[in-house]
Amino acid sequence: MTLAERRRGNVAIIDVDGRITEDEDADVQLRETLHNLVMRGETSMLLNLEHVPSVDSSGLGAVAHAYISAKRHGGTLKLLHVSARVHDLLVVTRLGKVFEVFEGEEEAIASFAPPPAA
Repeated sequence: MTLAERRRGNVAIIDVDGRITEDEDADVQLRETLHNLVMRGETSMLLNLEHVPSVDSSGLGAVAHAYISAKRHGGTLKLLHVSARVHDLLVVTRLGKVFEVFEGEEEAIASFAPPPAA
């Protein structure tokens, strides 16, 4: 698995390529990357899973841990381009109700904008 970080405005986007599984230590690599972003003060993070064919329970745990850590620090983690397999895993684990999932990057980026003043 490889990770590439890029920015769009105030959003840190993490592009993931490959399986997020324990047997390849990808779960540890992802957990450390997301933890470092939170510790740097990133509050808006988007995890692009377009090139992720599968995630095991350890990988899903790394994503959930990052979400909780981001929330504790006043931020959030959202998901982009979730495959059908990963979506099914989110549904089975009921994490589909926790994560905001987007199909398009523009829509995902826009979701981080503060609500308009009344």
